[in-house]
Amino acid sequence: MPDQLTPVSPLSGYTSSHDGNSLAEVTGLAFVSLAVSAGNGKAFAAAVKKAWKIEVPPPGMSTTAGDIRLIWTAPDQYHLLMPEPAGNPSGDPLAQVTKAVSGNAWLTDQSDSYCMLRLEGPNCREALARICPLDLHPGSFAVDAAGRTAMEHLGVLLVREQADRYLLMSARSSARSFLHAVETSLENIT
Repeated sequence: MPDQLTPVSPLSGYTSSHDGNSLAEVTGLAFVSLAVSAGNGKAFAAAVKKAWKIEVPPPGMSTTAGDIRLIWTAPDQYHLLMPEPAGNPSGDPLAQVTKAVSGNAWLTDQSDSYCMLRLEGPNCREALARICPLDLHPGSFAVDAAGRTAMEHLGVLLVREQADRYLLMSARSSARSFLHAVETSLENIT
């Protein structure tokens, strides 16, 4: 009998601490891209509300319900973050999402394509400000705000989860460069 393949995260579960700030790889989340079918915006919003008790977010924002986060990324385009299917980390999250949106959106499982980092602590905004051109001031980038940007020439999707906590997502293929950019910035402000 052949050996089972075991999934490996892009950064092997990396964590670090810097003067009260933490930087850690986020694993265990499914990442699904949704493109709403033409003319189905209202039906999509109703299906999302029914399935997850969550509102479709306005531009530049995300909404949450429990462990589910829906992120606006472009007109009629969203990313859905949710725990990987229970008991099956290599399972197909599309089955659950497909059932929930009832044909009102085109779906793509991006779970293995992204590296996710969580930056948390009193200096996290200052660390991000060094490498992120977005205005991250709380008056401009509130809790649950989301934006696409570039950090050190890497495409990044950024979500402000709490006052001093950000979720950063970038392509898995450049995970080490992504980690280096964020960690170097954090080290240089602490």
